[in-house]
Amino acid sequence: MQAGFAPVERETYAGRLEVTGSIPPELSGTYVRNGSNPSVGTSPHWFFGDGMVHGVRIGGGRAKWYRNRYVRTTMYESGAAFGEGPPGGAMNQSNVSAIWHAGRLLTSGEVGSPYELDPRDLSTSSVHDFDGQLPSAFTAHPKIDPVTGRMHSFGYGFTPPFLTYHITDPDGSLVHHEVVDIPRSTMMHDFAITDRDVVFWDLPVTFDLEAALDFIEHPHSGRFPYAWTPDAGARIGVMPLAGGADRIRWFDIDPCFVFHGVNAFRRRSEVVVDVCRLTSMFARGELLGGEASLAEVDDRPVGRRRRRVGAHRRRSRRPTDTRSTASRA
Repeated sequence: MQAGFAPVERETYAGRLEVTGSIPPELSGTYVRNGSNPSVGTSPHWFFGDGMVHGVRIGGGRAKWYRNRYVRTTMYESGAAFGEGPPGGAMNQSNVSAIWHAGRLLTSGEVGSPYELDPRDLSTSSVHDFDGQLPSAFTAHPKIDPVTGRMHSFGYGFTPPFLTYHITDPDGSLVHHEVVDIPRSTMMHDFAITDRDVVFWDLPVTFDLEAALDFIEHPHSGRFPYAWTPDAGARIGVMPLAGGADRIRWFDIDPCFVFHGVNAFRRRSEVVVDVCRLTSMFARGELLGGEASLAEVDDRPVGRRRRRVGAHRRRSRRPTDTRSTASRA
């Protein structure tokens, strides 16, 4: 990774930050972001750097501090470069998202369990496996129902079961999990909910065991453990939000890939799902181009109808050009 994607070289702290303009005194909290930041050697892909969180603490009209810290995963603490990994441990860098639920600050990278951080200083507390109840990996993009306070999540696996759905109560207790039957391991980075449904996309980016073994052994070989296989078909599954994999309904669609959903909601008898859709994936020489791959809504209307969506779009195909354009629709 280079230019704007190059890793931050050290952990830092700065207090009493200078503010340009003014911060409303009513605004209080910590803004936290998580991302890939290789700590050892180089990373063969931006998916595989160690998780590093950046935070700004705001309160009383002041920016009190900024700090950045690595997520102290087993992988990070081992000092291993990607492909080596701790003996018997999953390559879990917890490097994608920061999640606030049930009074806990969690990070996740969709391989393995989340990690819990101390929101006061962003230090890593421990692996968070929901008191041993988490039966699978944990998505980087859980959805928190704004009415019930429940957190809905899933994990995908490289071996059966390939997809597991979870529900966590507002107090942080994991109260439900079940296997959703799909025929193969697919890269399922995100999903969506409405006030009554959970929506999965089973798309043709499929796990290739031979390529995965080669990638681990030779991470700079150019082979990736997932492959674009459009002949495998594509479909969307809709099942009850409270669970019930035996009641899931599948709808075939044209081959495509979706990294990120935007939102979903009910419109009478219809389920409307908005996503950032790519017509293909891992095409040689293609780096997302001008297509938006990440769009979001305010968390408060998740699963409900909303008026606006924010999106980021790359302005250039050059890997070293990190400029983006923010848009609102």
